[in-house]
Amino acid sequence: MTNQHTSEQFQDMITFQPPPVKIIRERETIDLFYIPNYYIIIIALRQRPMTVRDLEQAFRERAKKHEGFDPKSDKSIYRYLKTLEKSGLVVPAGQRVVAGKMVTETLFARTAQIFLLFNLKPEWWLTADGKRVAKRIGKLIATSLSATPPPIKALQELFMEYEQKRQSVLEDIATKGDQQTLETFMSPTLEEHFRVESMVGSFVTFIMQPALLERLKQIMRVKK
Repeated sequence: MTNQHTSEQFQDMITFQPPPVKIIRERETIDLFYIPNYYIIIIALRQRPMTVRDLEQAFRERAKKHEGFDPKSDKSIYRYLKTLEKSGLVVPAGQRVVAGKMVTETLFARTAQIFLLFNLKPEWWLTADGKRVAKRIGKLIATSLSATPPPIKALQELFMEYEQKRQSVLEDIATKGDQQTLETFMSPTLEEHFRVESMVGSFVTFIMQPALLERLKQIMRVKK
């Protein structure tokens, strides 16, 4: 299916419609969100499919608002787009036909309206690093509750199950929600995205899975 966006100067022939949600678990891909040159493109494309020329304007606007940030050339933006395309975050989405020109411009779009960034695999809690972190968390919780340190293996397994359910909750909200829900998920900054994702995932998980909290109390030997 092809959608058209037309103005007096050009006509956009859009051949790709992004799905509502894409789950990102690869560490290398998530790292791109922390690099300003890539993140600006990811955020800009949330509005609509854009050409390199459109993205050049987005970089210029960013430079005006943020001291020390420079505009980017079309060659640099092409390079950023190729990296994002290779990582599965951006895809060619059609062509722009400019009035009076024989050559068309490629339109680029995000591969999803919402990217959920799950940078922690649940199984990580069963690794040596996960065990070390779980032990520290257990000690801190025990100190706050004036309790004895818990059995670490049980705590690791509980944390793994919690992370599995938290990610499932977020994916369920995003995939089953309407357009207004998707727009609520869209945060202007990466920091806000993670805050919203963390709080919503945590509270909904504990509300829907009260047995997890009860298991934590048992592991920590908390008296009712």
